[in-house]
Amino acid sequence: MRYSLAGGRLGKPGAMTIKQAVILAGGRGLRLQELTGTEPKALLKIGSHSMLELIVYHLSLHGIENVVIAGGYRCADLEASGIRNNNFGVSVQIADTGLETNTGERVLAVSGKLVAGPFLLCWCDALSDLDFSLMITQHLQSDAPVTLAAVHPPARFGDLALDQQRVVSYAEKASQLERWISGGYFAVDPDALAMISGPDSSWEHDVLTPLASQGKLDAYRHEGAWRCMDTIYEHHALNHLLDSGEAFWPRP
Repeated sequence: MRYSLAGGRLGKPGAMTIKQAVILAGGRGLRLQELTGTEPKALLKIGSHSMLELIVYHLSLHGIENVVIAGGYRCADLEASGIRNNNFGVSVQIADTGLETNTGERVLAVSGKLVAGPFLLCWCDALSDLDFSLMITQHLQSDAPVTLAAVHPPARFGDLALDQQRVVSYAEKASQLERWISGGYFAVDPDALAMISGPDSSWEHDVLTPLASQGKLDAYRHEGAWRCMDTIYEHHALNHLLDSGEAFWPRP
């Protein structure tokens, strides 16, 4: 259903912005197990700040006032991290959503800690210069129950142009501008949570896939920078960007 907003635009009733967010931070981070054996992925540091601090700070710049962190693995470490006492003007709650709980059920498990209305949902393992305010505006003017941030993945390899055995050009690694992937940021209407059925429910499989097949999933196209932190190499790469003065993400 589409709704009317002032000025005749289409969108959702009563919601002029989004001030709340959920951050998923409960997984084991197995591909980073050399580091996550002693602390959760969300607390791994890029420079002097944890991923969790950087994400909460980024959200705060776009009007987010309340954040619920869906923890699981080493949840006590999240509690002890001091993120509740941030100086970003953000109220933070931490909920233990279980060690083996899948992504969809983690979202559902913390939904009772939110006020009624749309919210942002973020994974804890990516950094960007995404304009959440523009993404929120697009979502609130749409009838889609979920809007995802579509980003360009960074290329893993340089490109070669060959003429038989001769290399005629070599290009350094660059973003794959012809491809789009989910950046792990979503604007969500509460109605979408009805698609989550239990502890094995996956946000990707049980929510995003059927919504896309029904034509009910929107994308906010982010043309800026984005990098995930799924492996040791990617953790080192983010720290290298910071050390070399090339960090693109907001920092406290």
